Amino acid sequence: MEAEIASEAGHEEALEGLILYCMWHADKAPAQTQLIDRLSSLVPGLHLPLAIHYFSVFLVTMRREWSGIDALRLDKFYLLIRRFVASFFALMRNNSWDLELVKRLMVCVRGGGAFFGDDKFPGKGVNYHVASVFLEELRPFFFRSTRMWLSYF
Repeated sequence: MEAEIASEAGHEEALEGLILYCMWHADKAPAQTQLIDRLSSLVPGLHLPLAIHYFSVFLVTMRREWSGIDALRLDKFYLLIRRFVASFFALMRNNSWDLELVKRLMVCVRGGGAFFGDDKFPGKGVNYHVASVFLEELRPFFFRSTRMWLSYF
């Protein structure tokens, strides 16, 4: 059991490093865009449990590190968040908007202290950014599957 926990913590640190520090050091716009596309495209391409974990680690990492991101780097992190949110919806679409999956993914976004939860991270700015791009990124998926979405309500 302890080995499992240590292994999971090691994986989370590796994911955090991959996401945060690779992005931090990508200085040219073409390299940033290519890296953002690669990092975000992993979400719909991974096996479902790993994809959910990867997305959750991304959210926690952004929330925890947001206050340390300087103004010169904000734009690339804004784009990274936008692309991850779009990948979040692509994952749901690829799984036919399965209601249980949608619920699990929404728990990643709003509950358990991961993102919009009440915790010690002072990342309110990133919360506002996610909220602002959420509906914009949902729009292309929503209009394609309006009946599917409305059947959940």
